[in-house]
Amino acid sequence: MTGPLSTLVEEVEASSQTLSIVNYGGSEAATDRIVSYFEPQHVAVRDGVSAPSLPADFAVLHDGDSFVAAAAVADIDCHLSGESYLEDGGFGFAERPAILRHVDDRTFTSYDRRRMTLASREIESYAYHAGGGEIHAGFQRFSILRPQTRIYERIDEAGVDVHAYGAPDANAPEPVVAHPSEDAEILGSWFVVYEGDGPGDARALVAVETDAGAGEFSGFWTYETETVETVLERLRAEYPATTDAPAPTGD
Repeated sequence: MTGPLSTLVEEVEASSQTLSIVNYGGSEAATDRIVSYFEPQHVAVRDGVSAPSLPADFAVLHDGDSFVAAAAVADIDCHLSGESYLEDGGFGFAERPAILRHVDDRTFTSYDRRRMTLASREIESYAYHAGGGEIHAGFQRFSILRPQTRIYERIDEAGVDVHAYGAPDANAPEPVVAHPSEDAEILGSWFVVYEGDGPGDARALVAVETDAGAGEFSGFWTYETETVETVLERLRAEYPATTDAPAPTGD
């Protein structure tokens, strides 16, 4: 049996990486978003770097002296602002820049609920466009899921089996498979896990609340099939679905 989600978060280690923003002449708002994104993932950001041999408004990720990835600042900011996947009622889609994927499978700290929601939307949007497979979402309480009913209806209509985990303080939104639980792990965790039908088609966001009720989370992104399977093994073993969920404890 796998360990708790909090243990999985602790096992995802971050290496030392640096992001250099090169020949940049754009808005400070974009660089501020980039800095605020990478800092919790323990990536140092260097702004104002001049390199005549490189394009303008460019970002380079390196690990020590080794090149890792590069992307246009505008492409990175499009994802971090949510513009790429909040269109079309929450289901716009653009491929995640490689420079972001290379800092996945790393821990992050101090994500607030808004950032967790944006990260969740990206995985939900991917599942919607991929079709098939399963998505498992836990936002602590079913009442938090209720305003998102239409999102999960559309994911279901795309052919994805939808599973929801949370305290049964409200009815789980249709058409999800409900996994009601008031276990401390569910009340203190936030996760969106997608496993597609194709080989290697898996991704997950897993986080634990750092202080009960504080709305700050630490966790990790992953595209590693083995890690996704480990998370799903834990969820399936500890929190089975119920066809007759307990009566809500509140509105």
